[in-house]
Amino acid sequence: AVRARQLALPDRVGALQRRLGLEVPLAATDRLAVPITFGWARPIVMVPMSFNRLSEDEQEGVACHEFLHIHRRDWPVALAEEIVRAMLW
Repeated sequence: AVRARQLALPDRVGALQRRLGLEVPLAATDRLAVPITFGWARPIVMVPMSFNRLSEDEQEGVACHEFLHIHRRDWPVALAEEIVRAMLW
């Protein structure tokens, strides 16, 4: 299991969430090297602990990328693709 702690949203990241109409927790963990978005019904964005050391612009860019995955509902589509790929393999 990955241990993570929920982060308070930086102002610009919170504003971005509101613009996209999302309410998604942002959690940091030392077990990841890159950000990931996980989940469909209750998605979560997990970032490396180094997220806190990024500039505001970089934090907003990382969050925007992950939030757009959620906004576009990429996770269920990716899961469906993996199931089809496994069936055809």
